[in-house]
Amino acid sequence: MDMWKQFAVLAMVSSLAACSGDTPGSNGGGGSSGSNMLPSAIKGGVNQASYNAASNSLSVNFDVLDASSVEATFRRASQLDVPGYKAFTLQESKTQRRLTAYFSEKEGVTAGIVADGYQFVNHVGGASVQRTGSYSQPSSGLATYEGRYVGLINAASNNGGNLDPRSPVRVVGVVRINADFTNGAINGGVDNRRVVGPAPFTTTEDFRFIGLEITKIKSDGSFVGKVTDPTGSAIGDYAGLFGGQNAKNVAVGLDFDPGVGGNGKEHGVIVIGCKKIKKGVPCN
Repeated sequence: MDMWKQFAVLAMVSSLAACSGDTPGSNGGGGSSGSNMLPSAIKGGVNQASYNAASNSLSVNFDVLDASSVEATFRRASQLDVPGYKAFTLQESKTQRRLTAYFSEKEGVTAGIVADGYQFVNHVGGASVQRTGSYSQPSSGLATYEGRYVGLINAASNNGGNLDPRSPVRVVGVVRINADFTNGAINGGVDNRRVVGPAPFTTTEDFRFIGLEITKIKSDGSFVGKVTDPTGSAIGDYAGLFGGQNAKNVAVGLDFDPGVGGNGKEHGVIVIGCKKIKKGVPCN
C-alpha cells in the first residue's frame, strides 16, 4: 500500500453533507427524478438526481460547488464505465471541481454516487437511492442478491498544484446480499475491491473485504445499517431499499473508511438483482 501512503495526507479532507432526512424513504419521491431517499450521513451533498439510462443522461441537484445552475447536467463518460454502472463527469471549468458519477437502474430502483477527489482542503460527494414504480415485499422466505459494486475514494489522483482540482479514485468489487423476509433482516458483503483508475492508481491490488452488518428490513422495504471491516468493527454506514414486485431488486448507498490512511472516505453504490438459487425463492 506504499502508493496510498504517499497520498494519505491528501485524503485528510472534510466531507460536505446535507442536513435533511434521517431514514430512507423519509423524503418521499420515487421515480428516476425523485428525491434522494438516503439518510444524510450517506447521501452527502446529493439532494436529487435525475438519471435516464435510455438517453444516457444525468442531472444532479448537489449542495455546493458543482455548477452554476442548481441542477447540474453531467457529461456521459463511457470510457470510465464499469460492469453494471454507467459513468458521467462534470467540470464547469479547469479551475472548478472534477466530479465523477456512477449510476444504474433496475426494475423498481435507481441509484448512484457522485464525488470529486478533493480541492483545497475539502472533498464533496454522496450517494442517491430512489424507488421507481410500485413495490411489493414477500411476507416470508430467504433470498440472495448478487452483482457488482462501484466506489469513489477521495484520494488525490492527478498531478497538479495545491490549488488544482483532483479526480476521485475508482474502485470496483463483487457483492452478495442475503435477505430474510420471514424475520425482516438483511446482511451482506463486498469482496475483491480493487482500483481501476485513474493513474497512478491503476493496480490490481485488492482492498479489504467490507461487510454489511445485519440490520432490520422495514415494512416499506428500506433499511439502515453499519459497514464493517473484516474484524467486524464499524467503519461507516449503509442504507437502501428493495424495489419491484416481490422485492426483485435492491439498491444500496455506502459511506465508509476505505482504509487508505488519513481521513479517507469511500462513497459506494450497489444496484443488484435477486438470484434464483432454488425453487421457492420469494423474489422470483
